[in-house]
Amino acid sequence: MDFDSVELLLIEHGVNDYLSGVPVKNGRDVYDTSTFDGTFRAIITMLREEYPDMRIVLATPAYCAPIAEDGTYRYCDEYDYGGGYLEDYVNAEIELAKELNVEIIDLYHGLDIHKDNFETYLYDGLHFNEYGRKLVADSMAEFLLGDTE
Repeated sequence: MDFDSVELLLIEHGVNDYLSGVPVKNGRDVYDTSTFDGTFRAIITMLREEYPDMRIVLATPAYCAPIAEDGTYRYCDEYDYGGGYLEDYVNAEIELAKELNVEIIDLYHGLDIHKDNFETYLYDGLHFNEYGRKLVADSMAEFLLGDTE
């Protein structure tokens, strides 16, 4: 792909790091690419250097409740896979976007998906169903294009 012609790059990232227990940050090395924050920082920095006019938009992961081995849900605001709760990753991404002057669509806080309603939007606790995909698409379209109604 010729990135020189790309005007907008939308990056959605975070759930796999959360589920894998990747550390959110390294307090001594902000470019530590073994961490969620360090990897994002390195990618955004490289993109900005190579494509300074490209519009970069980050989209946080949405609330999720992956199914555990025993068939129960592991709510992302109650279960830590080793690196923190999903909201820790989301908040790090929001901080990083502010620091690096990158736009952000906060799906975690903005979609109003939570423990009591996630089954309406996620078919397996993790992946969006038809209603969830529409909710995300509408949210992204409104952010990127303005009010679409």
